[in-house]
Amino acid sequence: MPLTTAIPTLTTARLSLCLMTMTDWPAYAAFMASDPARHMGGPFSKTAAWGMFCADHAQWDLFGCGALTIRDGRNGDCIGQVGTRQ
Repeated sequence: MPLTTAIPTLTTARLSLCLMTMTDWPAYAAFMASDPARHMGGPFSKTAAWGMFCADHAQWDLFGCGALTIRDGRNGDCIGQVGTRQ
């Protein structure tokens, strides 16, 4: 059984932290192509960003920890990402 069934969702009045989904890809790709991504080694091409997106998601199944999407509590929009680790 994949570990993704045990991934927590943390919710407050202002935001939630949850597993990334495909609906997060456009915001993720746009950020990774932007100038602020330079603080993470970017900006990145769409192909490179896709590899990182997939790796971030796969870490939960492979290692039991990984990235979580930060969603705006008002509208559910993806506004960022935070990583977790063991």
